[in-house]
Amino acid sequence: MDIHPDAALILRNFIDDRKCGFLFQSANGTMVDPRSIGRNNLDLILKQMGRDQAGTLLNVFRRFREAVLQRSEVRQILIDYWMGHSNPSMGDRYGKQLVEDVNYRQDQIK
Repeated sequence: MDIHPDAALILRNFIDDRKCGFLFQSANGTMVDPRSIGRNNLDLILKQMGRDQAGTLLNVFRRFREAVLQRSEVRQILIDYWMGHSNPSMGDRYGKQLVEDVNYRQDQIK
């Protein structure tokens, strides 16, 4: 997976010398339930922002990454590759939030 070197360093430090198991695991080595992360943390943050629950935690981060990449100069073919899209129109769904970002749109016409 392509990942920024700073993020890779953080992950390496977090993983330390582990060679097996889950990336994010509980103290006893079991998988951290993504639903509990959403329920205990993310849903509250979204509610405070005036947003609905975002669905699965993975999709929240996927949609955010897609939107950030679409704001950049990255070519769509790379975005589709990194996101694992077999259908090129899939990114259009995630990029809808760019249309709602008035400041970004206005910066693009300058």
